[in-house]
Amino acid sequence: MALADDDEVRVRTAVAELVATLEAAAWTPHEAWSATFDAGLSRVDLPVGHGGLGARPELQWIVREALAALGVPSGFVRNPCGYSVAASVIAAFGTPQQQARHFRPIFTCDEIWCQLFSEPDAGSDLAALRTRAERDGDAWRLTGRKVWNTMAHISDYGLLLARTTPGHGHRGISCFLVDLHLPGIEVRPIRQMTGDAEFNEVILDDALLPESALIGKVDEGWSVAIGTLMAERFAISEALDDATPLVDEVVELWCGLPADERPPGRRDQLLQLVVRSRVLDMMRASVNARARDGIPGPEGSLLNLAQSELTPAIFNFGVNVFGTEGTLYGDYEMRQPTTWSGGGVKSGDVRRAFLSSRAQLIAGGTVEIQRNTIAERILGLPRDSYRASTARSAEAVP
Repeated sequence: MALADDDEVRVRTAVAELVATLEAAAWTPHEAWSATFDAGLSRVDLPVGHGGLGARPELQWIVREALAALGVPSGFVRNPCGYSVAASVIAAFGTPQQQARHFRPIFTCDEIWCQLFSEPDAGSDLAALRTRAERDGDAWRLTGRKVWNTMAHISDYGLLLARTTPGHGHRGISCFLVDLHLPGIEVRPIRQMTGDAEFNEVILDDALLPESALIGKVDEGWSVAIGTLMAERFAISEALDDATPLVDEVVELWCGLPADERPPGRRDQLLQLVVRSRVLDMMRASVNARARDGIPGPEGSLLNLAQSELTPAIFNFGVNVFGTEGTLYGDYEMRQPTTWSGGGVKSGDVRRAFLSSRAQLIAGGTVEIQRNTIAERILGLPRDSYRASTARSAEAVP
């Protein structure tokens, strides 16, 4: 067994002290999250005084296990975009003032965050975004529209990309920390075919932001976006690591059918889904283990693609198990969840899950765009002639 290094000793010592404090008296979730922040254990890689210990990030699992054993609700589940995306960006690109302003309320869940990237004409092709941020004295004036903003209706802040220099392409984009309660910002629900509305459209009508809302340098927001998307990939992986495999739901349905309704051909389809699901579980475990050891890699993108394709396939099989009854659906009443954990599809609701899962093929970038990214940036394959010519044209724009 490897000996614990100084970082691990510091983390384990702080965890032991935190556990002793929480065991000594009753606490609310907010009090537990606050105590965790003060102990430097909200994210151990952050600086001392900002919710961290300046330790290796892969040691965070020690904190997670200890708090779960005490029954402390997960702050990540309450504020996933804040914990995984906003905190990562602010840690990497934020000023000391931005870090002092946002870290505590993020990790105590007093500030709920969302992501404001996609637009009506700029989803997978994020570099085509049209939302503008223009200088107005010592402030920035925002004009544009964002769509598919998960939980924006309950969020206090959003991480937003806007074009600060005219043109097309990765250059000329900047990143902002946007207070969604400011005048000129309207959040409208987007009703899905399930009836649910955890997605939103955010209208920016001359919203005035202070200079302090800019994160990173002007026109260099693309590097912030790349870091954000990588954090999002691994956050999804971490959340799925503790979840019951989706394929287990359709296996249970299958086992409940009479023997004469379980033909061999359909059984083989189910077995293929089970194998794909188990392989994905093993791949996710490997990625998380490597992350704990501080070994970065491109596996987050591979996991995202595999999950994007597997989930619709699982629930397509599930509704087919019902036969013609699979087309029957309850009601389409619009529902807006009031918490992040209150969104999504409940276990066992296969018909709703089937309708909801269609979004997996485009969420976070279409599977086609994801394949292009993997081919070009991970495998080093050349661009096809159309994409290469389009890139050259975009780079030629002053």
